[in-house]
Amino acid sequence: MSESGRRNALLIMVDQWNAGCFSYAGHPDVRTPAIDALAADGLVFADAFCQSPVCLPSRVSLLSGQYPHHHRQYGFEGMQGGELPLLPRAFSAAGYGVALIGKLHVASLPADLGADFVATTLAEDAWRASHPGATYGHFAASHGYDFPTDQIHGAPASPRRALDPLAFGTSEIALEHSVERWVADQALAYLDRDDAGIRPFFLWMSFDRPHHPWTPSAPYDRLYDPRKLSLSPVATGDQIRLKPSTYFRDLAVSHAKDPAAFRKLLSHYYGVMAQVDGEIGRVVARLKEKGLYESTDIVFCADHGDGGGVAGQFEKASGVSSVQVTRVPLVFKPAGVAAPRRAPAREIVELVDLAPTLLALHGLPPLAGPQDGRDLSPILGGAPGDPARLAMCEGWEAKAIYSSRYALVWHAQLSFGELYDRLQDPEERQNRYTDASLAPVRRVLKLELAKKLSPPWNGDDEALIDGSVLGHPVRHRKWSPRSPLPGERFGVIQGRGLAMVNSTEYQAFIRLDGRASRIYRLPAVNLEGAQDPRIEIADADGAIYEAFLDGFLGWLFRRIPPIDIVENGLVPTGLPATPPADAVARFVADPKGYPTRHRFYQRVAADELFAKES
Repeated sequence: MSESGRRNALLIMVDQWNAGCFSYAGHPDVRTPAIDALAADGLVFADAFCQSPVCLPSRVSLLSGQYPHHHRQYGFEGMQGGELPLLPRAFSAAGYGVALIGKLHVASLPADLGADFVATTLAEDAWRASHPGATYGHFAASHGYDFPTDQIHGAPASPRRALDPLAFGTSEIALEHSVERWVADQALAYLDRDDAGIRPFFLWMSFDRPHHPWTPSAPYDRLYDPRKLSLSPVATGDQIRLKPSTYFRDLAVSHAKDPAAFRKLLSHYYGVMAQVDGEIGRVVARLKEKGLYESTDIVFCADHGDGGGVAGQFEKASGVSSVQVTRVPLVFKPAGVAAPRRAPAREIVELVDLAPTLLALHGLPPLAGPQDGRDLSPILGGAPGDPARLAMCEGWEAKAIYSSRYALVWHAQLSFGELYDRLQDPEERQNRYTDASLAPVRRVLKLELAKKLSPPWNGDDEALIDGSVLGHPVRHRKWSPRSPLPGERFGVIQGRGLAMVNSTEYQAFIRLDGRASRIYRLPAVNLEGAQDPRIEIADADGAIYEAFLDGFLGWLFRRIPPIDIVENGLVPTGLPATPPADAVARFVADPKGYPTRHRFYQRVAADELFAKES
């Protein structure tokens, strides 16, 4: 422990790193010695998920311990109120020194983040810096570089090139002036402050990359020979045709259209990873020099994943439709003795777990408000996790839910989904949403998704449902069906643990506790005035129940009032549920000739996306 007898916390975050791109994860090409060393001293969570495929809402979830549907952040703008609980503030209130260094990327959060020192890299964060010199922009300008440099998010790969978010190449920035070196240097300076080792600290060190632009400084630009890199097989036409149209739209802008160019891109993507890993190694070495390594909880994670070259894809355009984007690397090296569990933890965990875990390890109270995460400290101590746990990653119009065996993605505006067997198909290549043999699994996961989006209930509520609402021969008939609003197929009334969903023909009571729901055929007269007894019907294959469950999910999605939306699943007008076979065939035959538009959240008209050849 530190001289004060209290442990420290170092949260290392990177932006957009595929969970498989580490040597500890068995990647055939990537080497990450510094992060591997942390993994050897700690615990790798091999099945960790972010809460949003978009940077800012994912970061808000990590810092607040809340799912996006609770903090309502689905994009890059909007104003969160001061009442949102934040992890740095909790450490500050407990007397810790709090430093936030690097790519904060939390534009919507209040000015007071609870930090006594802030040094930033992004232009959008510069106003939060502790002083004008505590910005990478000031540093770059002082060394003769135009800012933003060719290493900064959203910047051109070269000041002489047009803006291209997918640009790659050798950086014009010398390694000693690189954005990664500056972030690490700022962290080292904070660790060298006068009260280091006496006053405990919470340090959030956030690197800008390996988010594009993929422009490593020399010598990292030549670390990987493009000709020797392994390439993952691209998706086949049959696989693409079973995916949602949004997947096909995004595939057209994030795909290995030219294998030689793709190898070069990957070599620079991996080079940036190595550059980040090297700087992490410098900071960890300083902790050891100062005798702080053993007293510091060190967490390494990414805010979300990246295509990482799997199935010939890169970037994060596919959003919740890709486990490469929703699954994240997570390594936890606890303070004190090394974690007794050396094998990777296969239990499902989430980024919202980090706030409750760090606070528990430091003996601090949990954050206020709804908390969606769980304390992972028992797992760090060797206890097994919950094998039945489910993770959720949210867009506003599409959400994914994961069990240890299956993954479900549900698209509200497409009324279509994705279902993958994670055991047999870990890369999620074969969509089995329409597979009749998996219909029971599909319905169970939809109900679990509805439960996560619904207000809480308890055993008393379940007793009322059994004894009063559904158990009484008359009472539940007093739940008058609600006329669907214009443009809607279903009317919905939601209680605690129960939802009544109706069309003009049926009325369904959906129980969130998983017990048997009930479906009734409504009288032929109008919804409001019928006095005839409703007829309970059998639904042997569950098709009617699932249709009403879909209606309930759509209603739950729409009732979330977003602060803002930047959605990589936004559905263009007229887009069909699955891509037309002729469009897929043209793409597979000539991917280079297919029209490319970057900006993953851009709306594209269906007639443009699927235009027929003249």
